[in-house]
Amino acid sequence: MCDRFPLISKIKRVNCSCKERFPQAICNHKDYVHKVKVIDKEYYLGQTKVLIRTHELKGVGFIYLNLHSNETTSVEAAKKVLTKGKIITLEHKEKERNVSFTLDNKKFLFDPNRIFSDLGIKNTLENLSEYNQKVHKVVFSLSKNIIVYLKNGQIIVALHNNKADGNYSIESYLEGGEESHATADIHISKSRHKDDFFLVTNNELFQYFKKRNFNVVLQDNIKVLEDGSLSVYCGKNNIPYINIEAQHGHLNDQMKMLEMVQKIDFI
Repeated sequence: MCDRFPLISKIKRVNCSCKERFPQAICNHKDYVHKVKVIDKEYYLGQTKVLIRTHELKGVGFIYLNLHSNETTSVEAAKKVLTKGKIITLEHKEKERNVSFTLDNKKFLFDPNRIFSDLGIKNTLENLSEYNQKVHKVVFSLSKNIIVYLKNGQIIVALHNNKADGNYSIESYLEGGEESHATADIHISKSRHKDDFFLVTNNELFQYFKKRNFNVVLQDNIKVLEDGSLSVYCGKNNIPYINIEAQHGHLNDQMKMLEMVQKIDFI
């Protein structure tokens, strides 16, 4: 085991082995000095602290973002595969899909992947707790801080997992499906599980994954409903975006998907 880490503010010491591709840190196999910086930035939602945690890898690359703390397979896969770019995670006490916080002695709840528009913030607060202008400003401030992290990435890659017994899969984007309004084009592979798929915001990325016979959806950036999600935000702002969606526990499948993303060299 190697413990020769550089001294960096708030860096995390982790167990690692150079025989593994990405246990928690990348080894350059030359001098076994591990190059990952893990930096936490604290933010407060009312009286509740959340962290935006950045794993800075040794090479320049894409931004990989995990917003739902309970979707852990996606983060595990990223840490095992990626050799460049940044992995950014939103950390909070409950480690659940939704974030809860206390403001003026009242508890509020929101989905962190529904906060990238005013309408999305309003709807997620109303659906999960309650809404007012003061709490809107608090959540909007968090979304602005997350967006700051995304501005220097060539491509934004969202890391997500879905449930084996859930009703969300690539088939949701077929005609008649719950997400069909968001579909500009779709490719379904007979050799891939329906829960493991890409959602992208431009045709170049769609053709890349289609050619390699992955499940992939091209989002219709005009017709898609404004729900405050990151995919809609990126689509509306012409930001190249990839959602890597895989079933909880499909670690090897999600690793293969990440490997294919990391090979992209045309954007």
